Amino acid sequence: MRFAARANYNESPDTTVTIAPPTAINIAAIPGVTAPTRGATPVTMITETAQYTGTVTWSPTVSGAFAADTVYTATITLTPKPGFTLTGVAANFFTAAGATTVTNPADSGVVTAVFPQTESARVTSLRIATAPGQAAPATIQAFRNTTTRYHLIVNENASTENIVWTTSNSLFATVDANGNVRINNIVGMITLTARDTVTGVSHSVILRIS
Repeated sequence: MRFAARANYNESPDTTVTIAPPTAINIAAIPGVTAPTRGATPVTMITETAQYTGTVTWSPTVSGAFAADTVYTATITLTPKPGFTLTGVAANFFTAAGATTVTNPADSGVVTAVFPQTESARVTSLRIATAPGQAAPATIQAFRNTTTRYHLIVNENASTENIVWTTSNSLFATVDANGNVRINNIVGMITLTARDTVTGVSHSVILRIS
């Protein structure tokens, strides 16, 4: 585009200004937006590029941190920097790391990125342990008038808040919510069980009391 400036109508142009048209954005990968993970804090801004900045909103709305078992969608709104334009950007041009689908209309910086479901907090695998990380044998020797703490081994990232401990006979032994087993002064055999009340996954061992 050329502009000519004249001192008056009778003079010839003495100044010519050339303004280059803006360049269509050609950076497809949107930096700074990655797949949500349970417990992580969501970003609200992209990492700006040489061509654009951007804001990020999430659906469903995130309160503090990403939840478990949830599919999140990011709406990314890009703003061109001076000298750049969204005009000429093809439909579905942009990408976001880890997203299952990324879409945008032609000539638009409104990008919708759908991400995979976040990790499950549910217990799908459960073992009683005699020590942290040490799975208990099928039968455990126990002694009268003692208290022993038992532990849990569950699948990665699972929450144990819904696990309930029980014994098969409270006359022989009782167990509290933390896995502390109190053996009474009775000889015999009982079953100690840990069960997740949400998924129904459970594990049992036999306590042989002497």
